[in-house]
Amino acid sequence: ILHEHIQRVTEGIDTFLAGLGYAREGHYYRVTEENDHTYILVSHAGSSGAVLGHLLNLPFPFVCSTMSPDFTGISIINFRGKTGQLITPRVELLSDARHIDGLRVEMEYKQ
Repeated sequence: ILHEHIQRVTEGIDTFLAGLGYAREGHYYRVTEENDHTYILVSHAGSSGAVLGHLLNLPFPFVCSTMSPDFTGISIINFRGKTGQLITPRVELLSDARHIDGLRVEMEYKQ
């Protein structure tokens, strides 16, 4: 069931990105239309891990265990490229939760 969920999420993100001008080709994305807009995607930690793993070509368990996407964590993934270029998404910020300063510590040690 987990594999099916990951596949559904990764197919969905590729469809979404294709609409923005980034077509998946193997482990890369072809820029079909230059785009300098900023978009916000909101998801649960598991879906975020599936998307990050897919974009960066990393296994889902590795992403979840080493990058541990935080709830409400903000990540910035850069897709800069010129039309026709084959690009790899670049991580500029990963799971930043500074906007909830102190909340994480209280949640971890309150139990």
